[in-house]
Amino acid sequence: MPPLPPDFAIGASIIWVVGMIVSLTLYHRSVDDHEERAYLWAGTAAWYTITLAAPTWWVLHRASLAPAPDLMLVFAVSLVVNLLVWIWLKYL
Repeated sequence: MPPLPPDFAIGASIIWVVGMIVSLTLYHRSVDDHEERAYLWAGTAAWYTITLAAPTWWVLHRASLAPAPDLMLVFAVSLVVNLLVWIWLKYL
């Protein structure tokens, strides 16, 4: 995969950070207690996923037992964990 142009990377990063700050602020101002609790536990589960997967994968890679860690894959898996826990606590 070719590298991204620097201008695009800077612009996309700014849009991501500003967009997330705005959307998360609006979200937290409008959420009820049940939703907030589901979101809290989902975020905690996602954080645990990252803190377990990233160091483990890195150590295994350093021992030549796994390919180089893919941060975006770890992030994507943590988002899936976040979604599944949130759905479970919110709707089931």
